[in-house]
Amino acid sequence: MSSLTKGPISREIYTERLLHYIYDWVVLGFNMNYLWRCPTKSVLLPFFKENFSTNHLDCGVATGYFPVACLESNDGSEQGEEREQRLTLLDFNPNCLRTTERAILSKVGGRCRSIEIECVEADVTAPLPKALQDAKFRSISMFNLLHCVPGGATHKLRSFRTLSRILDSDGGVLVGCTVMGEQYAARWWLSRLAVRHMNRVGVFHNLDDNREDIEKALGDAFEDVQTWLVGMTLLFKASKPRVDS
Repeated sequence: MSSLTKGPISREIYTERLLHYIYDWVVLGFNMNYLWRCPTKSVLLPFFKENFSTNHLDCGVATGYFPVACLESNDGSEQGEEREQRLTLLDFNPNCLRTTERAILSKVGGRCRSIEIECVEADVTAPLPKALQDAKFRSISMFNLLHCVPGGATHKLRSFRTLSRILDSDGGVLVGCTVMGEQYAARWWLSRLAVRHMNRVGVFHNLDDNREDIEKALGDAFEDVQTWLVGMTLLFKASKPRVDS
C-alpha cells in the first residue's frame, strides 16, 4: 500500500490549498446539501459522532472535519475525567494526512486530552500496510471515500474485507457513506449532471455504483449490516467481522 508520485486526478486534486480553503465549504457544504441531498451537519456528523470511539481509524481523511468535530465536542473528558484518545489516519494523499493532523493538533491538542495520532499513507483497496497488520480498532470510518476510488465495484469494495480484519470483533463497528451512481439522481437533474461531470473529469468513479453491490460486499465481510439511503448518499454500518473474511 505504498504511495505513488503520480496518480489519478481523484488523488492529485487534493492539494493543501484546496483542502484548506475550499474543501469543507464546497464538498461538505454545497455538494452534500444541494447535489447529493445528504446534509453534513444534520445527517453525516451525528452519524459519525455516534460511532466514534477512543480507538478509531479514519480512512480517506480529507480535511479531518469529522474527527475534529468529534474531538472538539467531546473535549477533554467524560464526567470530568481525562480519557486517552488513539486516532489513526489513513489516506493515500499525504496532503490530506498533514492537513488533518495539523487541524487536530491546532484545534484540540493541548486541551486537557491525551491524543495519540498515527498517520498511515496507504491505499484502502490494497493489502494492509505493515503499520496496521497487528492493529485492532473499536471503530473504523470511511466517509465520502468509495465514490472517489477508481477500479470498479469489485476492486474498491474489497476494502470491506481488508478493514474487517482489523476491527474489534467484540462490539467494533465500521461506518461510512458514499455517493451513489447516476441512477439514484432520480428527479434531481442538477445532481445527475454533477455526477456525470465528476466521473467525466475523473474526480468520481461511481457512475454505476449501486446499493445492492455495496450491501453484498458488506455482508460478505460482516454478519451484521445496516444501510440507509439519504438523497443520493448511502450510509452504512457493519459489525461482527466474519472469521472467514
